[in-house]
Amino acid sequence: MIGKKSYRALVGLTYPDAASLKLIPKGGVIKLSPEQASKLKYKNAAAGKTCDDIPEDAVGWLLRDGLIAEIEKKKGG
Repeated sequence: MIGKKSYRALVGLTYPDAASLKLIPKGGVIKLSPEQASKLKYKNAAAGKTCDDIPEDAVGWLLRDGLIAEIEKKKGG
């Protein structure tokens, strides 16, 4: 996708993978039954690692709270 931003974790992060995100209803994981929640798969990003696949809805507060940073793209390459 052209123009997609890249992010780096500034702390260790755990977040649902893309397939699991589709299973989470509005209201979050707490709205799932224990059986539904057990089917979710999570990804881990250690501090300093790229985390371009974090949930789009979380980017704003993760940036604001200083948990991720946008990776500056180098010009000319």
